[in-house]
Amino acid sequence: MTFSQALELIKNGKKITNTQWNNKSGMFLELQRRDKNSKMTKPYIYFNIPCEEEDSGYQRVPYIPSNHDLFSEEWCSI
Repeated sequence: MTFSQALELIKNGKKITNTQWNNKSGMFLELQRRDKNSKMTKPYIYFNIPCEEEDSGYQRVPYIPSNHDLFSEEWCSI
């Protein structure tokens, strides 16, 4: 699917990934919305990157799509 289609899914609470990434590592994107513990005032998308050292099993870092990501048609929901 396109980035636009994937963006609609993530807005509805789905996790998305791109098959062109090194998905053997299990990276995916999620949307964080503001809640009572947030310091952010607007929603943002972040990477979940598997990490054995973390208690949660993932490192979470902000995501900004590249041109390649924006024009990719290899997005899918997980």
